[in-house]
Amino acid sequence: MEYADNPKVSDMTLNIPHPYQEEDAIFWLNMANKGFEGRLHFIFAICLLQTDEFIGGIGLRFNEDLIGRN
Repeated sequence: MEYADNPKVSDMTLNIPHPYQEEDAIFWLNMANKGFEGRLHFIFAICLLQTDEFIGGIGLRFNEDLIGRN
């Protein structure tokens, strides 16, 4: 929440509101868990190799309409 509440983060991100509050974090965690369980949405941390410091995140979402099509 500390990083996400930084106005510089919300200015550069389409889907992070400012102020970023606890209910926003709960919504995001629930969305990430449901996506993982459904195997359609995966969230990954981006960390510095040298220090393992978290510096960001990225998501991968599968389009349900295209799964199984050639």
